[in-house]
Amino acid sequence: EEVILKGEEYREEDIRFHRCIAEASGNQIIEKLIPIIHSSVGTNIDVTNNALVQSTIKYHREIAEAICNRDYIGARNAMASHLHDNRLKIIENQHLYKNSIS
Repeated sequence: EEVILKGEEYREEDIRFHRCIAEASGNQIIEKLIPIIHSSVGTNIDVTNNALVQSTIKYHREIAEAICNRDYIGARNAMASHLHDNRLKIIENQHLYKNSIS
């Protein structure tokens, strides 16, 4: 969050955040998905023209707070909301892109 608010490049910090969560989860499947998640971070930033930056701060904060409070349901729900919102924005941007080249 601090890096984003300073206006600095935050891809590496975003990737680090996801890696830390995956490692802390102990879930071997999630850990194996980390390379895919890492490659999607930059793509999502580019595809959405960085439009998700504020919601990323919000959801990452909610996820981190839930984890710190050992609230796995809250963490799961915040992550599901984060992924859902990202998906909707990506679909919206793809639609706008397709219309702009038509």
